[in-house]
Amino acid sequence: MNYAPYMETALAAAGAAGRVIAGFGRDSLDVKAKGEHYNLVTAADVACEDEIVRVVRAAHPDHNFFAEEKKYERTPSSFTWVIDPIDGTANFAHGFPHFAVSVALAHEGALVCGVVLDPSRNETFQAVRGQGALLNGRPIRASGAGSLRESLLVTGFYYDRGATMDETLEKIRTLLKLGAMDIRRTGSAALDLCWVAAGRVDGYFEYKLNAWDFGAGALIVEEAGGRVTDWRGQPLPLAASSIAATNGRYHDELVGVLAAPWGKRKTTDNADLRG
Repeated sequence: MNYAPYMETALAAAGAAGRVIAGFGRDSLDVKAKGEHYNLVTAADVACEDEIVRVVRAAHPDHNFFAEEKKYERTPSSFTWVIDPIDGTANFAHGFPHFAVSVALAHEGALVCGVVLDPSRNETFQAVRGQGALLNGRPIRASGAGSLRESLLVTGFYYDRGATMDETLEKIRTLLKLGAMDIRRTGSAALDLCWVAAGRVDGYFEYKLNAWDFGAGALIVEEAGGRVTDWRGQPLPLAASSIAATNGRYHDELVGVLAAPWGKRKTTDNADLRG
C-alpha cells in the first residue's frame, strides 16, 4: 500500500502543532497536574492536539485517533492516528528545550508512518514502513556499538515513584556495574527513540510508556536499522508497555539485563489498537 499521502498528512499535522507551540509563552501555558502522579498538562498540549486532529480530519475524516489529552469516538476505519501533542511536557513547562510533537499512523494495528518534530532544534524525524528513516530529509542509521560496554544509553521514569521507580533504578545500577559507558535521562521518550535512530545514543529503555509516547519513535528506530521490543524481548504492542530500543547489535544483551527477575508487580495496560 502507498502510504506517502499519509506521511504528507503527518508532516503537515506535526508542523501545524509546532507553530502552535511557537505561539505560547511561559506565562500563557496554564500548567495543571493530572492523575495521581502529578503528570503535567498545559494549554499548549491541548491546543496542539486539537490542531493535529483538525489537520488529519481535513484529509482523512473517517480515521480514528488515540491521543494523550482526549478520547475520540471510534469509527469503522482500519487507520488510527497515535498522537502525543507534546512529549516531554515537564521539560516544556519549565523552559527546558527538549520536547517533541509525535504523530504516528497505525494501519490494522501496525505502525506505518511516524513523524517526530523537535521544535527547539528545528529537526524533523520521519519514517514510512519499509522506506527507511530520515532526519530533515536525509537518511539516518543507528549506531555501530556492539556491546553494553560501547554504549551510551538513555532512560526514563514512569510517574509512579514506588516499585516502578525502584526497579528502574536497580536496572540503571546493574547496567553501570556491567560496564555501560553511561546513562542519560532526558525527559522525552519520542526524542530518546529518535536519537537511537540517529546514532546519537546507542540504546534506550523505560519501564512503562503509553503508545502515544513511543508510536512514531519506535517505527523510526526500526527503519533506521535498530530494534525495539518490550523488556522481555517480545514485540512491542500498541498499548502501554515497557520498552527497550537499540541499534540492534546488542539488543539481546540489554534485554537480558532488563528481563532479569526483580519481584512481583501488577500492571494495567491500555486497550491495544488491533480491534
